Amino acid sequence: MNILFVENHQIFAKFVTGQFLNQHQVTIVPKISDAWAILSKEQTEIDIVLVDFDLDDGKGDKLIENIKTHHLNVKMVAVSSHNSGNLALQTAGADAICGKFEFSRIGAVIEQLSQTNEYSESQKSTNQSTNQYNESQKSTKKTQYDT
Repeated sequence: MNILFVENHQIFAKFVTGQFLNQHQVTIVPKISDAWAILSKEQTEIDIVLVDFDLDDGKGDKLIENIKTHHLNVKMVAVSSHNSGNLALQTAGADAICGKFEFSRIGAVIEQLSQTNEYSESQKSTNQSTNQYNESQKSTKKTQYDT
């Protein structure tokens, strides 16, 4: 899994990456602008964004709002050490919360989100197939009535 960790406390970010995220590809950035530079690329490979609330160039909820506004297909996890920060991130659209003091469970949170994403992709595929079938049925009926 490719994870973007938006965290301005580099020592904490490196420690928890080594402890709890070592089976993933993790990119750590301290600022919203750095995160957006990665996420706004046309072919971004990011699956999950871990977002702290207090960042060097603003509040993390602004990044989450921007991700939602641009309909980026990434899951977002609020990872603030403050309940109020996590609440603000969740209100902005974060898919889950894993506060810094409970980071030992980040693996389970990521697993749950990845299963949700797999279900969503499967559901999209099913919906596309159903829509294609419905369109073909409409065409068939129209052709039948036109002859």
